Amino acid sequence: MNSPSNSPRRAHDGVDNLALVAAYHADNPGLSPGAISAARHFLKWARARKVPVRDLDASTVGKFLRHRCRCSRYSPNQLRSPMYATYTRRFLRYLEETGVVAIPNDTARLGQHLETFAQKLDAAGYSKVSCTTLLSHATHFAEWVFQQRVPVTAIGDGTIDRFARHECRCGEMTKHGDRVLTSHYKNRKRGARALVRHLIDEGLIPPEAPDGASAKDQRLTGFEEWLRRERGVTSETVRRYLNEADRWLDRLGAIPKDFSAASIRSIVVDQGEERSRSSVRMTVTVLRAYLRFTIIQGECAPSLLHSVPPAVRRKLSTLPRTISEEVVQALDQLLHVDR
Repeated sequence: MNSPSNSPRRAHDGVDNLALVAAYHADNPGLSPGAISAARHFLKWARARKVPVRDLDASTVGKFLRHRCRCSRYSPNQLRSPMYATYTRRFLRYLEETGVVAIPNDTARLGQHLETFAQKLDAAGYSKVSCTTLLSHATHFAEWVFQQRVPVTAIGDGTIDRFARHECRCGEMTKHGDRVLTSHYKNRKRGARALVRHLIDEGLIPPEAPDGASAKDQRLTGFEEWLRRERGVTSETVRRYLNEADRWLDRLGAIPKDFSAASIRSIVVDQGEERSRSSVRMTVTVLRAYLRFTIIQGECAPSLLHSVPPAVRRKLSTLPRTISEEVVQALDQLLHVDR
């Protein structure tokens, strides 16, 4: 059995691989030694596994990063480094851009639409910070879709959710790790959804592709139009408002004439412990907006608007952390005496 070091293929493949790495370095003179090492290591591993260079893809990179490395001149510890994985994926991206790696014709190439997407955000009046954030995550989404070879017709809510939860090694120097499970997950979804909505508006993705799983509640259709026409809110705000309203709309009542002060208060008060304070405030804001809409339509009594309890922020509701237990007990006794 021929080993990678004495295989008769070495004389031919070795020269090709060295030429690829040399061209990669020449086109990117600022590459670090670690990036060059990752490129050489990846090609050496692929040659040993008899994987043609033109067939390399994201799944191949995953296998490379998980292999039990016994390659000469390289260490298994290198494969555990997130930066090493990033270097490998960036090299694969270079091979794709230069035509060395074959790419299926139906693969979504969303990067070409990012410029018009950025112009649309700017024309819509987004702040500079919002534009930068949305464009950053949209760029990340476009890169991830390309690496995963996702067809345009397959892009939908499931694709966006998988993107938001993936542990990033895309080569775009984006955030990864535990933050994906918290706010970063939401930010990824916002950027991806904004880009997908832009592609729908441009006719590049069928409207039913991302949101075809569930039909919109007819009671929210007029509310959506009112938000856009009378309140002038953005598409992202409309989406958040509709998602929040859909969560408790059935509890509110089948028709506006059935709304009651008790049902309105219960929507705000009877929320689970997992709901954060900001989520409760969101409920109050959307509930008031929906009630105003029904009042303007003449379908609901104006007095019911005052039934929405406020989302109180009690910044001074807790005792100072430095107060001793003896002082707390003394205060408690004084309160009982006063009673």
